[in-house]
Amino acid sequence: DDAKDGLDGGAEMAESAIDAFGDIVP
Repeated sequence: DDAKDGLDGGAEMAESAIDAFGDIVP
C-alpha cells in the first residue's frame, strides 16, 4: 500500500544519505 511504499522509500533515501555521508567523512 501507499504507506508501506512511503516507508520503503524513506528507508532507501536514508540509506543513500548514510552512504554519501560515509563517502564524505573517512
